[in-house]
Amino acid sequence: MLELPVLFAFQAGMLTTVSPCGFAMLPAYVSYHLGIREPGYGETPLPLRLLKALLAGAFATAGFILLFGSIGLLISLGGRFIIPFVPGAALAVGVLLVMGGFYLLATGKSIGLPNLGITWGTGSRGYGSILLFGVAYGIAAMSCTLQIFLVVISNALSEAGFTGAFLQFIVYSLGMGTVMVALTVGAALFKGSVAALLRRLLPYVEWLGTTLMVLAGGYVAAYWISDATLKPLGYFTGVGPALLAGILAVTLARWLLMRRAMQTSKP
Repeated sequence: MLELPVLFAFQAGMLTTVSPCGFAMLPAYVSYHLGIREPGYGETPLPLRLLKALLAGAFATAGFILLFGSIGLLISLGGRFIIPFVPGAALAVGVLLVMGGFYLLATGKSIGLPNLGITWGTGSRGYGSILLFGVAYGIAAMSCTLQIFLVVISNALSEAGFTGAFLQFIVYSLGMGTVMVALTVGAALFKGSVAALLRRLLPYVEWLGTTLMVLAGGYVAAYWISDATLKPLGYFTGVGPALLAGILAVTLARWLLMRRAMQTSKP
């Protein structure tokens, strides 16, 4: 059976939270729902600010669980009907993810779903609105990390039946929630500097997402090529380092080419 550690689903959720598509919604979430820009916010006692930040992060996490738990429930219930087709499909997905990831690294392009314009929970305050915001944020963030989500689905279905598959989606949601709570607490302590920091991190988030896409796809492909005998340790001591070396080489080559192009374009 394909082993997908819970840690992978958790990390995938964390990365989804800071995906490029979700970044556009974060400043509004941090400033509006916490009231950072309101007069006198800095005079509010710190324990109250932290409590409000924790509750906001918790309700946003509940929105993540509602969204991805529902998706996971539907997929888990129907998973037994598609399990016979998983090996071939998973191998194809893994190969495509590796190829697509290297293409994105070499060209600097990105992929994702169209912007759906979903802004639930951003027009009013209250914990109900924050929960709706969590659902909307989950949809927006996932649109840029769809390839990672598909890997989570593929691995979950082929591992442990209904319970194991459903658990992957809950852990994925908790990974997103962990980052969201950290962001809200950080905003309560440092105000607007958190949003500014997130904007500076955006280029690195895209690179990390593509890197995870290649490594996750490589693991799926290597597993099924080995007739379901490859263990995570074997991957991280074999194919994994080779893919990582390729990622670094392609990244370095593109950086050098861009630098040379900039130098030649100067008068």
